[in-house]
Amino acid sequence: MTPEQLKRKIQLEMVRIELAKSSMEYFVPYMNERYETEWFHKYVMQRLDAFERGEVKKLMISMPPQTGKSELSTRMFIPFAIGRNPYRKVAVVSYGQQLSSSFNRDIKGNFNSTEYQNLFPDIMLGTKAGDLAVLENSLEKIDIAVKVEGGKGFKSTKGFVKTTAVSAPLTGTPVDILVIDDLYSNMDEAQSDTIREQRWNWFYSVANSRLHNNSQIVFLMTRWHEDDLAGKLMKA
Repeated sequence: MTPEQLKRKIQLEMVRIELAKSSMEYFVPYMNERYETEWFHKYVMQRLDAFERGEVKKLMISMPPQTGKSELSTRMFIPFAIGRNPYRKVAVVSYGQQLSSSFNRDIKGNFNSTEYQNLFPDIMLGTKAGDLAVLENSLEKIDIAVKVEGGKGFKSTKGFVKTTAVSAPLTGTPVDILVIDDLYSNMDEAQSDTIREQRWNWFYSVANSRLHNNSQIVFLMTRWHEDDLAGKLMKA
């Protein structure tokens, strides 16, 4: 490789990095070059970009199982949103603790990847924040720290990613972004009048108590019943 070719390669990589830091449309393929993007994925990424910029306060994404809604809107979007603003407080709620823990591990894996560190090298998870405190880095909560400007070590941003199940308490500081990633594990749950009513009551009694005036919500749903949480919210 000639010096000119090397220079060109470095310039192209810098452009890729800047684009990936600015938009989900470039962030996702940068993080995973093998991700197969269909037309509807691009549309979802465009809406997530608008959501991240604050142009959309409530976003509902309804897609069948195994079509990439959680990969884009939970596993990928949350690290992207934190990279753009590490002071954000994010909660992810799903139908079960096993899925919640899986989201936690996958989100953490994206944060810790070489690709992510290329984009947002100043972000650190659950580490000693200078001399202040040891931040949490568990299967329930990931605290966010950033490098101290002009110095050594990291400091807490007070930002975090909390992952939990709908059956567990959602306590603590109000969140800036709430991601609700499927509250029904299957069609049987969604067909149950009792479970649908439980999810509706949970949203208004528990989820709403963790929101402030500027909070944003992403609803990810597989529609199993017309009167599920998504259906009720659209009628409300």
